[in-house]
Amino acid sequence: MRYQSEDAYTWTNARDLSMGLGGHLVTITSAEENQFVYDNLRQPIDSWGSWIGLYNTGTPGSFAWVTGEALSYTNWNFNEPNNSGGSSTFIAEPYVHILGYDWRNRWNDIANVYLQFIAEFETPVFTYKQISGPDNGSMQKPGVYTICYERTNGMTHLKDTCCFNITIVCTNGMPANTMRRMNPSPSGSMANAFKAIAFPNPTTNSFSLKIESDNAAEKVTIRIVDLYGRVVEVKDGIPANTTIRFGESYKAGVYFTQIVQGSNKLTMKLIKQ
Repeated sequence: MRYQSEDAYTWTNARDLSMGLGGHLVTITSAEENQFVYDNLRQPIDSWGSWIGLYNTGTPGSFAWVTGEALSYTNWNFNEPNNSGGSSTFIAEPYVHILGYDWRNRWNDIANVYLQFIAEFETPVFTYKQISGPDNGSMQKPGVYTICYERTNGMTHLKDTCCFNITIVCTNGMPANTMRRMNPSPSGSMANAFKAIAFPNPTTNSFSLKIESDNAAEKVTIRIVDLYGRVVEVKDGIPANTTIRFGESYKAGVYFTQIVQGSNKLTMKLIKQ
């Protein structure tokens, strides 16, 4: 989870605010992460850019983030970092910021000026836990159902409740399902039932996904994306009418699972706490 400040701060204030929120100034360790931060979060007030972190050594070519994360990717601006006024044993400019309008994606070490900052958090700022209503994927009769979640702010630890209504309408006399799709056959009759059930959801470990389809001959593709739309995992060639397990290595947060079999498509929200 990443956060872009609206106001400008000195590096010291940016560091303290990030830590006070339970995170730290963002540390970038890959070209993909650098591109994502630049495209989605860098909103500089002026051409200087935004604070993204600091390093803890003045030795050229061997910089490291103070968070302990390996600095395996570097994108310094030309002739940077110069550690102006420092030496190999003294860090005069330990700051790192992502440059503004003139130098796309490049970094610089800079004196302690006022800039926006980008923080990151190891756990989601908000977590959700369902507290009432039908279980995800459960069979329900037609009607209006209220589903409520308890939301916890990871920074303030305050809790509140958010609820929404879902209406299930079934006109063909068959039982409705919150994750069921019925496709008409060429003759016009209803056929090819397709549904998926994830359990437990939310979870703290892994998810089990049960896929049920009348079309047992066609394989299923599963695609998991995070809140930013980034693909976390893709599973191809999954047999229909089977149960798979996944998500052990996922970080806590909200994910969306897209399940595709031919023209059938389902999308399911998964929450890992």
